[in-house]
Amino acid sequence: SVEDKSWYSPILHGFLAAGQQLGYHIIDPNGPEMIGFSVPDMTIKDGWRWTTAEAYLKPAADRRNLHVVLNAHVTQIMFDQNKRAVGVRFDHKGESKTALVKREIIVSGGA
Repeated sequence: SVEDKSWYSPILHGFLAAGQQLGYHIIDPNGPEMIGFSVPDMTIKDGWRWTTAEAYLKPAADRRNLHVVLNAHVTQIMFDQNKRAVGVRFDHKGESKTALVKREIIVSGGA
């Protein structure tokens, strides 16, 4: 959930002004030009920060077919003869493990 920017802090105005003094334009972060200074988008819902966990993980947390593994390193995405992903191999806590799937694989990394 991305809402319109409903508040601006005094430091934001200084940040944008500093960018202009350095010769940069103030840009739309969703526009075609990516070099410049902008008011950042915020994922806010009903006045609260809307995290990935709130938006995606918590609503699906009780699903039997959702398995989240932290601190794992995927080493291979496995495919069948039709080039359909059917599983992943990954290292977790010093062990090599395999997870096979029926429908889909979501591999996520970073923050």
